[in-house]
Amino acid sequence: MSASHKIIGVPTKKNPNLLMLKYQRIKDRKRKLKSLKIKVHKSNWNEEKQFVYKKEPNAELYNEKIQEALKDAFTEGDEYLKKKEAKEPINLIEFGEKVIDSIHTISTKRSKIHALNKLQEYLALEGRKDIPLEDIDILFVRGYYSWLLNIHKVEPSTANEYVTVFKYIINQAIEAGIVTYNPHPFAGLKKKKVTKKYNVLDDKELVKLMEFEPQFKSQKDFHRLFFCMMHLAGIRISDILLLQFKNVFKDGDKYYIAYNIKKTGVFVQTRLTLDALQYLFYFVKRYSKGYDKKFRDFSKEKSMLLSQMADYEMQLEEYKDIDEVYKFDALQWEYHQLKNEGKDVEWGDLVNQYVQREKKHNELKYNLMMAKEALVKHNHTMYTYLGEELMKVKKTKPNDTIIPFMNDHYNGETILSEEQTERLHNFKVQSNNTLKSLKRKAKIEGKLSNHMARHIFAQRLFLSGANIHYISMALGHSSLTNTEKYREQLVTSEAMDVTEEFALSFY
Repeated sequence: MSASHKIIGVPTKKNPNLLMLKYQRIKDRKRKLKSLKIKVHKSNWNEEKQFVYKKEPNAELYNEKIQEALKDAFTEGDEYLKKKEAKEPINLIEFGEKVIDSIHTISTKRSKIHALNKLQEYLALEGRKDIPLEDIDILFVRGYYSWLLNIHKVEPSTANEYVTVFKYIINQAIEAGIVTYNPHPFAGLKKKKVTKKYNVLDDKELVKLMEFEPQFKSQKDFHRLFFCMMHLAGIRISDILLLQFKNVFKDGDKYYIAYNIKKTGVFVQTRLTLDALQYLFYFVKRYSKGYDKKFRDFSKEKSMLLSQMADYEMQLEEYKDIDEVYKFDALQWEYHQLKNEGKDVEWGDLVNQYVQREKKHNELKYNLMMAKEALVKHNHTMYTYLGEELMKVKKTKPNDTIIPFMNDHYNGETILSEEQTERLHNFKVQSNNTLKSLKRKAKIEGKLSNHMARHIFAQRLFLSGANIHYISMALGHSSLTNTEKYREQLVTSEAMDVTEEFALSFY
């Protein structure tokens, strides 16, 4: 049975928030611990990804020490070094499986296993199950890369990811002293340059998707979840599925969610807008009696107010020249013009006619103003109702997930189990497949995926002129460099034509 290696954080006796990092080795059910003599705050340690966050003093030094410990552990008493000494061949796939097995991030492990499977497919074409590490050379690497691109027909970006995993395995073998190369098998390999594309929907496509009515309940769930993610500051699907009611809080008369992003560990606070609450509450109504009727009444009143406002605005179009008409010179000019045309018109009647028009104009302006005020009041009432309903559930079911999919499968764990990670992965795949189906039915061009909700949110903020630092905070980026990449890709000349300041609904 192969040994498992991992760095774990053990709380100190004096301060439970302070962790002592220790190297843990388990073999034949026997556990061995060795202190690394590193102390970090528990909020700065990511056990799943085996690294210390940058906000911890000396983080860079600690991470180097951790990697060194894992590297030493990997080769300690290693069966492959014994094989090398006995001059037995050490095979690529067998060694690659051991390297990947030592990775603790489940999603990373999955992607590397997939890449290793592609290597096995390539070897199978040559009638081989495996190949000795010492037989791998530049020609083998180039042949594999060419097969991925030209025969297997994978996207250049995917082919680059596969060969990166291949190179990672080779480098692990070199660092462990198992094999040496001269030259390196990847020397001179020219990978195709790929510019990462961030896809978004334009205004027309976004409205088309919003107005599209899915036929089945499961499709409706994924449809609403997409817009929920968009209105929750582009939250990732893996994060929204793990949101619990205890993540909701109230500050003054506003409601927020606060959580740590699973991918980066960055702490994020997002204000819940009315739109966000409405989409979110669709998944929460299972706890709220009478919600459907209440929501229908609110929606009916809102539609009525919007209809009134549209009617007033349309009528006001007829009076758009009212300010010019009421200039005395203009009215006098019109009077003489009518007289010259031989029309029987009295000055007093003309003045009275335009006085009536002005009266009607002012009446419409007043009615429009009152309708807008009523809509603001209505929205505030709805916002408070939805927010308070969330707070009620928080009191009774704080550990329930807001989106029910992970309920009974997640209880706030910092590190997800393999079963939890697999469940999240399957949901993402199902969601993306459903969105693709909805895209076809709604006759929307281009791609549509969960992550596009994040891109749409970011693009609209950029186009509204929001500060890039605030955008970076809202997205939960660990570095401003990532946000700048978003801006380079999303703020195109076509995107600059967007007229709706979508971002205003968030602030």
